[in-house]
Amino acid sequence: MHFVPALMLSLALTFAGMLLPIEGAAQEKKKKNGLETEMTYERKLPANFAPFGPFTVTNYQSGQFFEGRVSIAIEAIDVPARGVIWSNKQLVNGIIQPLAVKLFEQGRPTPSRIETFKKEAGAKLDARFKDKIKSIYVREVMG
Repeated sequence: MHFVPALMLSLALTFAGMLLPIEGAAQEKKKKNGLETEMTYERKLPANFAPFGPFTVTNYQSGQFFEGRVSIAIEAIDVPARGVIWSNKQLVNGIIQPLAVKLFEQGRPTPSRIETFKKEAGAKLDARFKDKIKSIYVREVMG
C-alpha cells in the first residue's frame, strides 16, 4: 500500500524529467533562429497617422441593448503635425466621442452615415487644427 504513492511520485518525476529537455530544445531552437522574444503581427500605421479609439457607445434601441464601437486614424500632413494632434488627444477624443454617439444613435450605421461621420469629424478637426489634417479614416466599425 505504501508503494502506490511512491510509484506515482516516481512516475511524475520521470515524466517531468522527460519534458524539460523538450522545452530546453524549443528555447535552443528560438535562440538559434534569432527569435528571442515573441513576435506580434499587428499592422502598423505610417508615421504621420495618429490612431484614436475605440469609441464605445452603449444604448437601448427598440428595447434591445446595443453597443457599438468605432476606431479612426487621422492622417496628418507630416510627422510634426501628427505630434501636435497627438499631444492634444483629449481634445480630439472630445470632438470624436459626440460624433460617435450620433453615428450609433439609430443602431448599426449605414455607409452613408459613416461618410457623414467622416465629413463632420474632418470639418470639426480641421477647424481646430488648421492645415494639419490631410484625411480621416475609419479603421473599424462594430455594432
